[in-house]
Amino acid sequence: MSTTVHVQNISNRTSEKEVRDFFSFCGKISSLSVTPTSDAADASQSATVTFEKETAAKTALLLDNTQLGPAQVHVTSASSLDQMARGKTARSADEGDRDEHDISQDDKP
Repeated sequence: MSTTVHVQNISNRTSEKEVRDFFSFCGKISSLSVTPTSDAADASQSATVTFEKETAAKTALLLDNTQLGPAQVHVTSASSLDQMARGKTARSADEGDRDEHDISQDDKP
């Protein structure tokens, strides 16, 4: 698990301070960057928030689909996005572990 989360769909009217305040209760933030998603004047923003501790990032993930200013934001783990970028999904990662821990349906309680 990563200490970084990605936040999407932040309103263009939401300031970096508001984003920092929103996530600061999760834990100590070591870095934060907020960037517009395009050059359009009304474009939404995205943010990358890195916490000092992994537990803070886990707490931040609980804020997925919550209201930040006038918009509902989407919070994802940086590690899951990295896996998708490399072409791996959670399912394919699980399939790799399945060989070691494969239990037939008949053997399950």
